[in-house]
Amino acid sequence: AQQWVSSSFHPMHTGNVNLFECTIRIVGGLLSAFALSGEKIFLTKAAETADGMMPAFKTASGIPHSDVNLARGTADDPGPGGNVGISEPSSIQLEYRYLSRATGDPKYRQVADKAMDVLLSLPKRDGLADMFVSSRSGRSAGGRITLGARVDSYYEYLLKQWLQTGKSEDKFRSAWEDAVAGIKKHLVVSLWALGWTATTSIC
Repeated sequence: AQQWVSSSFHPMHTGNVNLFECTIRIVGGLLSAFALSGEKIFLTKAAETADGMMPAFKTASGIPHSDVNLARGTADDPGPGGNVGISEPSSIQLEYRYLSRATGDPKYRQVADKAMDVLLSLPKRDGLADMFVSSRSGRSAGGRITLGARVDSYYEYLLKQWLQTGKSEDKFRSAWEDAVAGIKKHLVVSLWALGWTATTSIC
């Protein structure tokens, strides 16, 4: 794997990628390999890939575009109405924070933290977030409230960010606790006839 990454992995030759998917799978995978092996090539390639995705963060709102063309250095939002699923800008912080710590370059953490701060400031329904956010305005853009696709990892990363910071940034724990209370209040349903507990979504 190390030899292939060194000789054959050239992220800047790639076309369109999704910021969220590329971050958690490619950058995250390379950083995991670096953490386990200590081999610098994995860190170098992780930083190279993240550098290629920096155009996504060139927005006035701080919410990144969802898609990036690594070869061209362009970014856009091809999703519904040009909006971004909230799970995308809220599920890159672990990787970019670790990348900044490993490289000593704060820019990765700064762009990820800026996006998260915008998301935390958005109005919620008992801690529950709307499905979409606009990268242009940084405002909620509606959609169902759910634990499903386009939202799920927003809640997951709240707790993980609190843990990653050594439990020192309580804004993440507070947002997580508010969300859990909202989930119990609005999204958990009991199907007594079947003996099941399930989750639903609301408008």
